[in-house]
Amino acid sequence: MKAQLPVTLVHKAAFCTGIIGWVLGDRLIAAWSLFYFLPPDESQLPSRLPEWTLFGVITVWGLISILGRVVDSVVDPVVANWSDKTRHAFGRRRVFLVAGVLPLAVCTGLLFFPPDETKTWANAIFAAVVMCAYFVAFTVYANPLQALMVDLGRTPK
Repeated sequence: MKAQLPVTLVHKAAFCTGIIGWVLGDRLIAAWSLFYFLPPDESQLPSRLPEWTLFGVITVWGLISILGRVVDSVVDPVVANWSDKTRHAFGRRRVFLVAGVLPLAVCTGLLFFPPDETKTWANAIFAAVVMCAYFVAFTVYANPLQALMVDLGRTPK
């Protein structure tokens, strides 16, 4: 086993910076995308999804969110296992961070550029595809970053 180097303030700051990025992106997806696609009536902004419900309770946005979380739940253990088993010269976690950061940023931004400004099923399909891609990219970035905490902290100190 390799000797563990001390975790410096620079290491801690770099780790926290990575966390800040994905938390901000996650909040954009969780809160602002809902407001963007289904704004409240008083905002006078256009709604971009059809007014359709499944069983009278699950909206189109609800189905899109559920689909994204299902994809996330399938991809999470796959990426976690892959990250644990990776032996890369750049580091088993950092290679995922580098590979995942650009797709994560692109998918986060892309969600706010649907093909139409009106209530269309094209927007719903677009949002579903981008949301699934977002959760794959999120998992590729966030899972190894969270696992990096365990790699950095081998002792209570």
